[in-house]
Amino acid sequence: MLWKERTQEEIDEIIEKTAQMVVDKDLVEPALLFFHSYKPLAPVGGRLGGATFAWLIPLLGHTLDDYFVAFREYENVERVQKLIEEKASKKKADNKKNN
Repeated sequence: MLWKERTQEEIDEIIEKTAQMVVDKDLVEPALLFFHSYKPLAPVGGRLGGATFAWLIPLLGHTLDDYFVAFREYENVERVQKLIEEKASKKKADNKKNN
């Protein structure tokens, strides 16, 4: 279903997956720059992105819409930023510990 309401658990899962993917691919700095730049426009950007790419959602997968919904709230953008920073710090500490 394309236009469904997301539960808080679904949004939390999207935030967790996003943060983990960013850290796993070593894209911490570019992702934080993007999210810091995007945060003031989050409500507009999430809705505009969903409307602009609505015709592509069936082709790219319905999870694309989940990301637009999750990141149209300031709080979610801040949460993903903090989670990325925490995961990156933990990864850095683990790497330092192993070396």
